[in-house]
Amino acid sequence: AETPEMVLYALEGLASVAASVAEDETAARLWGASEAVRESIGVILAPAELALHERLVPQSRARLGSDSFAAAWAEGKAMPTEQAVELALGTEVVGTDQAARSRVTSPDAHSVAG
Repeated sequence: AETPEMVLYALEGLASVAASVAEDETAARLWGASEAVRESIGVILAPAELALHERLVPQSRARLGSDSFAAAWAEGKAMPTEQAVELALGTEVVGTDQAARSRVTSPDAHSVAG
């Protein structure tokens, strides 16, 4: 059975994955949803997760723009947890960067240069 802590770390981790492929709107929504879960259960991020969060959030905000990032974060924070999980699992496509998605899903993404 899932616990709120499991959901929190899944949302946080998948937000980081989204940011790493420049899916910044999705990342911001997932970080907002993660923040809502953290606040609801009174949990803070572990140091390793916090360090990653503090590195990726500013990069993502810079690429997306502060206003758009803040709006996406607020949307994620307000979304029901179930909807955030669907977004994290990719059952709802939000991002518009097709090139970033193709890098993740392309079979060539896993080939090793020789």
